[in-house]
Amino acid sequence: MPYPVNSVSIEDKQKITELLIKCGVEIREINIVRKHISKIKGGQLGKFFLPTPVISLIISDVVGNDLTAIASGPTTFDSATFKDAYNVLKKYKLLRDAPISITEFLKINLNNKLIDNPKQLNNCENHIIGTNQIALEAMVKSASDQGFNPTIITTEQRGDPQDIANQRANEILTKKFGEHDVFLLGSETTPNLPKNHGSGGRNQHYAACSILAMKDYPGEWVVASVATDGVDFMPGIAGAIVDNKSLEIANSKNYDIQSFIDKYDTYPFLEALGNLLIKIGDSGTNVGDVIIYILGKDY
Repeated sequence: MPYPVNSVSIEDKQKITELLIKCGVEIREINIVRKHISKIKGGQLGKFFLPTPVISLIISDVVGNDLTAIASGPTTFDSATFKDAYNVLKKYKLLRDAPISITEFLKINLNNKLIDNPKQLNNCENHIIGTNQIALEAMVKSASDQGFNPTIITTEQRGDPQDIANQRANEILTKKFGEHDVFLLGSETTPNLPKNHGSGGRNQHYAACSILAMKDYPGEWVVASVATDGVDFMPGIAGAIVDNKSLEIANSKNYDIQSFIDKYDTYPFLEALGNLLIKIGDSGTNVGDVIIYILGKDY
C-alpha cells in the first residue's frame, strides 16, 4: 500500500516518515508529504479506476475523521500540492536530513499541476464505518453497565502528552466535569522528541506523565493510555496503565520519574515498575488512541 513513486525507495519513505514523527509533526502534515511521493495516496488510487465507480469502507484513525488524511486519502480528492509538501519539510528544517530522492522529486514537481494529485474525484464514494467516537460510546455503555458514571471529555485531543496529562489532571482535581468517575478521551498527541531520546511511545509517555500529574488526587485512581491498533510506536506494546500505587513503587525504587519523561525514555521506566505495559498484540483495527481515567468511589 505505501507504493512510492519510482524514484523513491520504500526505505527512503520510511526514513522521512520517521523524521517527521520525531519532529512532533501532526498526521495531517505528515500525510501531505507522503501523498506526494506515492502512486496511490491523495486520490490517485481512485483516479486509476476512472470512470469505474469506487466505494470505500473506511475505519478512521484520524482525529476529526478528515477523509483526505485517513490512510492519506487514496480514494478522495487532495487539496494539497507538491509545494505544500516541500514546505512541510522546509518548516521543520528537514530539507538537509531528508533523503535526496524525496527532496529532489518534490523540487522538480513544485509547480507541475499536470501530475499533481486530483482535486476532485466524481467516481469515488467514501463511507466511514468505524471511528474513535464509536469506540468511546461503546466504552461509555460498558462502564455504565458496571455501575460507573462515565463521560466523554473529547474525541479530538491534540498536543504535547505532558501538557495534556497535566491539563486533564488539573481538570479532574478541580472537578471541572462534575461527579463523573470515568473520563474517556480520543487522542492523537504529538511528542516533540529530542535528538538523543530513549524508547517508548506517546501512550507510554502519557501514562508516565500522569503518574506525576495525578499525584495530588486524594483517592484511588487509574489511567490507561492505549493505541487501539496495539502498537504504541513499539511493536508488541499498545500503551500503559498506571495508578496511585505507581508513584509509591517508583519512589521506593528511587526512580526520578521526571528524568525518564524528559529523556522520552518511558518504556524502560514502566517496564521496571512491573506489570504496567499493555501488551495486546496487533488488534487488526485502528481508531486512534483512547485514554481512560477511573476514579475511586471514596473521593
